[in-house]
Amino acid sequence: MIDSGSVKTIIDHKNYNPRVIEAMTDILHVKGIAPCDYSGEFVRMLNNPRDLWDKPIRSHILPKCRHLLFVIFFCSEYGGTNISELRPTYNALHARLCTKYGIAFDHKDFEEAIRILEGGFIEIKKRDVSFINPSLRD
Repeated sequence: MIDSGSVKTIIDHKNYNPRVIEAMTDILHVKGIAPCDYSGEFVRMLNNPRDLWDKPIRSHILPKCRHLLFVIFFCSEYGGTNISELRPTYNALHARLCTKYGIAFDHKDFEEAIRILEGGFIEIKKRDVSFINPSLRD
């Protein structure tokens, strides 16, 4: 990476974050990538964050958490949305999706989803909830 000059490109990339570093150093993500192609793959992952977030969102988080991410996506542009505004939208969408797909739901799901996702997918600043990284929205 140093020889290719890609370190600066990677570090200065708008979608650079610790999650990308973790993914791109995980044997499951890098298996099969030739060393000479590694820097290019790293930049490709930054340019296409969907490839990074698709599996964790679809497979590694609970439906209640996934539903919260949907609501955040539709309720806020980039600055975040107040928790009090998110709750009714989340409750309506979550109940509808859980009913449609036969998933059990509880009145505590909103708080649990916030707790589970904070620090990994979302951040809370002054009661405003937003994605922790712009690449999630992308």
